[in-house]
Amino acid sequence: MVYLKDDKYVVVIDDIVLETHPTGIPKFHLSDQMCSGWWDSAGIKREKLSRASGWGDFRSEQFREARLITWTGTAVASSAVELQAMRDEFTGLLHSKNETQLRVYSESTGNRYTTVSLEDAPVWERLTDSAAIFQLKLYAPNPRIYGDLKEINLFIHDGYGGIQFPIEYDLDFNETTAEATKFLVNGGNTNSYPTIEIQGEFPAGFKLTDGRGKWFTFSGTVTQASPVTIDSRTGRVTQKGISRSALVESTQNFVVGPLEQIQPRVEPISPTSYGYAKFSLRDTFI
Repeated sequence: MVYLKDDKYVVVIDDIVLETHPTGIPKFHLSDQMCSGWWDSAGIKREKLSRASGWGDFRSEQFREARLITWTGTAVASSAVELQAMRDEFTGLLHSKNETQLRVYSESTGNRYTTVSLEDAPVWERLTDSAAIFQLKLYAPNPRIYGDLKEINLFIHDGYGGIQFPIEYDLDFNETTAEATKFLVNGGNTNSYPTIEIQGEFPAGFKLTDGRGKWFTFSGTVTQASPVTIDSRTGRVTQKGISRSALVESTQNFVVGPLEQIQPRVEPISPTSYGYAKFSLRDTFI
């Protein structure tokens, strides 16, 4: 059983809110046995090939199973009519779509998210005129759990700027620009993969570096109307939804490991380039 005195959990799926410490009525109150599959790590799977004339198995790559999540609790209403309305809302979850976002908030973790569908029909067992026991079994095909989205913007200016005179402030030639000191941190316990969007005017393309020796070069033209999007997980590069992999001269996916950080930089190939790069990342957990 789970006994939470100080840490409060709020579970949101579509418009239904399940809570460990609800106030007021009606309410979906999570029980002491409220959950399985959310705090656990996802199971291991691998293809096993036995050594016919030797000990053990041949070595094979291991992966993680999908995540099965169960939430259990009590629904409390102020009347039989209100309880029936809660039942209809609860059992109608995901009636018109295959999957939805599950958000779980706690004071110890903040928001965490995954995408789920129904593993089984929602269970609703009526106890009294104004109370019922519920159980919700969910299936998360991607076992990873994600934190809130983190974003940093790096601004790139053209090479024909310069200093305007007269100068009304002191110059510090050792000063580091804000763009050069921005870090993107993965606070999770498994790899996270940034999404990168380059927007502006880059007539000869650009080069990205992560501050740790990995780099990526795009030799195509970028305009305000045609930004470039890079998915670090798949390595896919697109402009307005169209693949531009042929314009990638060299690529190394940017992977941010558990509790690691990168310091991304953008280097325009043409000195007349300007615009910005948006790097997006989520803490990722397993």
